[in-house]
Amino acid sequence: VGKVVGRICEAIGMKVLSTTSSSSPAQLKHLLQTADIVSVHCPLLPTTEGLIGVNELALMKRTALLVNMARGPVVSRAALEEAVFGGRLAGVALDVHWREPGWDASDK
Repeated sequence: VGKVVGRICEAIGMKVLSTTSSSSPAQLKHLLQTADIVSVHCPLLPTTEGLIGVNELALMKRTALLVNMARGPVVSRAALEEAVFGGRLAGVALDVHWREPGWDASDK
């Protein structure tokens, strides 16, 4: 899904940066610090739960938008609410459920 979204964004003239599960923390940090829109597309795994939290949101521009098209728990709800309502993030778009049916990180 992320690659398709990236191709669509490029087709309308956007510069696209991306990271993968094999990207370094420095690459993710650079993306978060420079992107105007961050679109998240990854599976919900024990290693991705909370992938975007307080520290990651703090790296983003105040004018940035976060789009979560992954799974709800990939982004920390509390951290996201704090960033948006605290004026540290311009906006958010969610295509997720905060509570994923059948998801329990301790079972994975």
